[in-house]
Amino acid sequence: MSAHGDSIFKRLWQDQRGQTLPFMALILILFLGIAGITVDLGHAFICYRELQASTDSAALAGGFALSSSTATTASVKATVLRYSSAATGINVNQNLPGTTITTTLTCLTTLSNQGVLCSASTTGNNAVQVRQSTTVPTYFIRALRSLGTNTPTSIDISTVATAAM
Repeated sequence: MSAHGDSIFKRLWQDQRGQTLPFMALILILFLGIAGITVDLGHAFICYRELQASTDSAALAGGFALSSSTATTASVKATVLRYSSAATGINVNQNLPGTTITTTLTCLTTLSNQGVLCSASTTGNNAVQVRQSTTVPTYFIRALRSLGTNTPTSIDISTVATAAM
């Protein structure tokens, strides 16, 4: 009986069938990881472009409001907020949850040198800078956590735009 048992183990040890199965399982995990990274980073890039377009829009609207003869810091900031991706803005987007906005009115020397004087605005500024930030969740990269990797559950994105009056 032991000779028969030895031959079974010998045959199993020398049998090459099924060797590709573990290899294919590893390759499948690798491909799923690459696909997940591609999808999540692609989504983050689309969100970045949407946030940048909204930031540009808000800065341009703020620059236009800055040129008004009745412009105040509060009215310019309200106009910027109206065109932002923040919760009350007209460019709010479901891909950009919890967008925060920072508006800075400034007097840029480069614009003054080109004839856009700070004194031309009632606020004493000739430019507005808008910064928007949000956090975009990942979907597929976080699945790699099941393999013991420390992958992010979200990606922070931030955009900046400056417009002259």
